[in-house]
Amino acid sequence: MQEAIEQARLSAEIQRSDSFRPPAVGVVVVGKDGKVLAKAHRSEGKYDAHAEVLALEVKLKGAQCPGATLYTTLEPCLGRRRNDITDCAIRIVKSGIREVVVGMLDPNHRVRAKGWSYLQNKGVRLRRFPPELEKEIRKINASFIKRVKEERIKTVGWTKK
Repeated sequence: MQEAIEQARLSAEIQRSDSFRPPAVGVVVVGKDGKVLAKAHRSEGKYDAHAEVLALEVKLKGAQCPGATLYTTLEPCLGRRRNDITDCAIRIVKSGIREVVVGMLDPNHRVRAKGWSYLQNKGVRLRRFPPELEKEIRKINASFIKRVKEERIKTVGWTKK
């Protein structure tokens, strides 16, 4: 879990040229023998991709990972708007990963808990990071969380009192 957070910190250090600030996400894939198979963070290197994609498709080259556990600081996506992209939750199921440990659910109300529910329905075991580690992840993603809340207020007039 701590290594996934370290990967998220690396992701947070990457600056984009536009005003969009994506979430800082870190992923670690651990084999059933306890050996780390891959580590990745969002937008690592020359890739502008999700951390799960980088770990599963680039570093592991699409290899099957039966019985593996994936640690991720943000709930894997499901229901992305682009048709040419396979959602991370679907990739995880196809890879044979048996367990996913999630740092925090996506704060975006349009996708929140969709990846979690999909994985659960496909028989993937799910766990959460302990609250003190989730708090750390939320600090790393404070600007992203703030932007998502501001967008929600603009689109539906929602305010928290």
